[in-house]
Amino acid sequence: MAAYVLKGLRVLGFLTLFFISSKIYFFIYGDTAILNGNTAFQVAGFFNNNPTPEDVYAISDYAVLVINIIVAIVVYSVGINLIPIKSLLGKGFSQHIASIAKGIALRILKVVSVIGLFALFVCCIDYDRFVSPDAEYGPALVFAITTFLTLMSYGLFVYMLRRLMKKKEA
Repeated sequence: MAAYVLKGLRVLGFLTLFFISSKIYFFIYGDTAILNGNTAFQVAGFFNNNPTPEDVYAISDYAVLVINIIVAIVVYSVGINLIPIKSLLGKGFSQHIASIAKGIALRILKVVSVIGLFALFVCCIDYDRFVSPDAEYGPALVFAITTFLTLMSYGLFVYMLRRLMKKKEA
Protein backbone atom coordinates (compact mmCIF):
# COMPACT_ATOMS: atom_id res chain seq x y z
CA MET A 1 0.00 0.00 0.00
CA ALA A 2 2.84 2.36 0.86
CA ALA A 3 4.35 1.83 -2.60
CA TYR A 4 1.14 3.01 -4.27
CA VAL A 5 1.00 6.07 -2.04
CA LEU A 6 4.61 6.84 -2.92
CA LYS A 7 3.88 6.45 -6.65
CA GLY A 8 0.86 8.72 -6.28
CA LEU A 9 2.97 11.34 -4.52
CA ARG A 10 5.58 11.13 -7.28
CA VAL A 11 2.94 11.65 -9.98
CA LEU A 12 1.49 14.55 -7.98
CA GLY A 13 4.97 16.03 -7.64
CA PHE A 14 5.59 15.74 -11.36
CA LEU A 15 2.24 17.34 -12.19
CA THR A 16 2.99 20.14 -9.73
CA LEU A 17 6.37 20.77 -11.39
CA PHE A 18 4.67 20.75 -14.79
CA PHE A 19 2.11 23.30 -13.56
CA ILE A 20 4.85 25.51 -12.09
CA SER A 21 6.98 25.36 -15.25
CA SER A 22 3.90 26.22 -17.34
CA LYS A 23 3.11 29.23 -15.19
CA ILE A 24 6.72 30.42 -15.21
CA TYR A 25 6.81 30.14 -18.99
CA PHE A 26 3.55 32.09 -19.29
CA PHE A 27 4.75 34.82 -16.91
CA ILE A 28 8.03 35.22 -18.79
CA TYR A 29 6.83 34.95 -22.39
CA GLY A 30 3.08 35.55 -22.18
CA ASP A 31 1.22 34.66 -25.35
CA THR A 32 4.29 34.86 -27.58
CA ALA A 33 4.51 31.92 -29.94
CA ILE A 34 7.58 29.74 -29.51
CA LEU A 35 7.61 28.92 -33.23
CA ASN A 36 7.36 31.62 -35.84
CA GLY A 37 4.55 31.35 -38.38
CA ASN A 38 6.66 29.83 -41.16
CA THR A 39 8.21 27.11 -39.00
CA ALA A 40 4.86 26.23 -37.42
CA PHE A 41 3.32 26.08 -40.91
CA GLN A 42 6.05 23.67 -42.09
CA VAL A 43 5.62 21.45 -39.01
CA ALA A 44 1.84 21.48 -39.50
CA GLY A 45 2.47 20.38 -43.10
CA PHE A 46 3.97 17.12 -41.79
CA PHE A 47 0.68 16.24 -40.12
CA ASN A 48 -1.79 17.68 -42.58
CA ASN A 49 -1.34 18.10 -46.34
CA ASN A 50 -3.24 21.38 -46.37
CA PRO A 51 -2.51 23.04 -43.02
CA THR A 52 -4.99 25.63 -41.83
CA PRO A 53 -4.29 28.54 -39.46
CA GLU A 54 -5.86 26.49 -36.67
CA ASP A 55 -3.25 23.78 -37.27
CA VAL A 56 -0.48 26.36 -37.00
CA TYR A 57 -1.86 27.64 -33.67
CA ALA A 58 -2.18 24.07 -32.41
CA ILE A 59 1.44 23.28 -33.38
CA SER A 60 2.63 26.36 -31.47
CA ASP A 61 0.62 25.24 -28.43
CA TYR A 62 2.04 21.73 -28.67
CA ALA A 63 5.59 23.12 -28.87
CA VAL A 64 5.04 25.02 -25.61
CA LEU A 65 3.56 21.88 -24.06
CA VAL A 66 6.58 19.78 -25.09
CA ILE A 67 9.02 22.35 -23.68
CA ASN A 68 7.10 22.45 -20.38
CA ILE A 69 7.11 18.65 -20.18
CA ILE A 70 10.86 18.50 -20.81
CA VAL A 71 11.58 21.18 -18.19
CA ALA A 72 9.37 19.37 -15.66
CA ILE A 73 11.08 16.03 -16.38
CA VAL A 74 14.56 17.50 -15.95
CA VAL A 75 13.68 19.31 -12.70
CA TYR A 76 11.83 16.24 -11.39
CA SER A 77 14.71 13.89 -12.21
CA VAL A 78 17.28 16.14 -10.57
CA GLY A 79 15.04 16.60 -7.54
CA ILE A 80 14.32 12.88 -7.13
CA ASN A 81 18.04 12.10 -7.27
CA LEU A 82 18.91 14.84 -4.78
CA ILE A 83 16.26 13.91 -2.20
CA PRO A 84 18.00 10.80 -0.74
CA ILE A 85 21.01 12.66 0.65
CA LYS A 86 22.41 9.51 2.29
CA SER A 87 22.96 7.92 -1.12
CA LEU A 88 24.78 11.03 -2.35
CA LEU A 89 27.60 10.55 0.13
CA GLY A 90 28.70 7.18 -1.23
CA LYS A 91 28.65 8.17 -4.91
CA GLY A 92 31.19 10.01 -6.94
CA PHE A 93 30.22 13.05 -8.97
CA SER A 94 30.30 11.18 -12.29
CA GLN A 95 28.11 8.38 -10.91
CA HIS A 96 25.61 10.91 -9.67
CA ILE A 97 25.50 12.74 -13.03
CA ALA A 98 25.09 9.40 -14.83
CA SER A 99 22.20 8.52 -12.49
CA ILE A 100 20.50 11.86 -13.22
CA ALA A 101 20.99 11.44 -16.98
CA LYS A 102 19.58 7.91 -16.85
CA GLY A 103 16.56 9.15 -14.89
CA ILE A 104 15.92 11.94 -17.40
CA ALA A 105 16.21 9.56 -20.36
CA LEU A 106 13.90 6.95 -18.82
CA ARG A 107 11.27 9.53 -17.88
CA ILE A 108 11.32 11.07 -21.36
CA LEU A 109 10.95 7.55 -22.81
CA LYS A 110 7.95 6.93 -20.54
CA VAL A 111 6.26 10.18 -21.51
CA VAL A 112 6.87 9.61 -25.22
CA SER A 113 5.57 6.05 -25.00
CA VAL A 114 2.38 7.09 -23.20
CA ILE A 115 1.74 9.93 -25.65
CA GLY A 116 2.46 7.58 -28.56
CA LEU A 117 0.05 4.96 -27.23
CA PHE A 118 -2.62 7.60 -26.73
CA ALA A 119 -2.14 8.92 -30.26
CA LEU A 120 -2.17 5.37 -31.63
CA PHE A 121 -5.52 4.63 -30.00
CA VAL A 122 -6.99 7.94 -31.14
CA CYS A 123 -5.91 7.34 -34.74
CA CYS A 124 -6.61 3.62 -35.04
CA ILE A 125 -9.95 3.19 -33.29
CA ASP A 126 -13.09 4.19 -35.16
CA TYR A 127 -15.03 5.80 -32.33
CA ASP A 128 -17.93 6.76 -34.62
CA ARG A 129 -19.15 3.16 -34.53
CA PHE A 130 -20.10 3.25 -30.86
CA VAL A 131 -20.11 6.95 -29.93
CA SER A 132 -22.38 9.32 -31.80
CA PRO A 133 -20.40 12.31 -33.11
CA ASP A 134 -23.36 14.59 -32.39
CA ALA A 135 -23.69 13.60 -28.74
CA GLU A 136 -22.57 16.21 -26.26
CA TYR A 137 -20.93 13.54 -24.11
CA GLY A 138 -19.00 12.17 -27.12
CA PRO A 139 -15.62 13.89 -26.68
CA ALA A 140 -15.52 13.18 -22.96
CA LEU A 141 -16.39 9.52 -23.51
CA VAL A 142 -13.78 9.16 -26.28
CA PHE A 143 -11.16 10.76 -24.03
CA ALA A 144 -12.08 8.47 -21.12
CA ILE A 145 -11.99 5.33 -23.30
CA THR A 146 -8.70 6.32 -24.90
CA THR A 147 -7.12 7.16 -21.54
CA PHE A 148 -8.26 3.84 -20.08
CA LEU A 149 -6.90 1.89 -23.06
CA THR A 150 -3.62 3.81 -22.92
CA LEU A 151 -3.08 3.20 -19.22
CA MET A 152 -4.01 -0.47 -19.46
CA SER A 153 -1.76 -1.12 -22.45
CA TYR A 154 1.14 0.79 -20.87
CA GLY A 155 0.70 -1.15 -17.62
CA LEU A 156 0.58 -4.44 -19.52
CA PHE A 157 3.70 -3.50 -21.47
CA VAL A 158 5.62 -2.61 -18.30
CA TYR A 159 4.43 -5.81 -16.59
CA MET A 160 5.54 -7.98 -19.53
CA LEU A 161 8.87 -6.15 -19.74
CA ARG A 162 9.55 -6.74 -16.04
CA ARG A 163 8.69 -10.44 -16.35
CA LEU A 164 11.02 -10.72 -19.33
CA MET A 165 13.82 -9.02 -17.40
CA LYS A 166 13.33 -11.36 -14.40
CA LYS A 167 13.54 -14.41 -16.69
CA LYS A 168 16.80 -13.14 -18.18
CA GLU A 169 18.29 -12.64 -14.70
CA ALA A 170 17.40 -16.17 -13.63
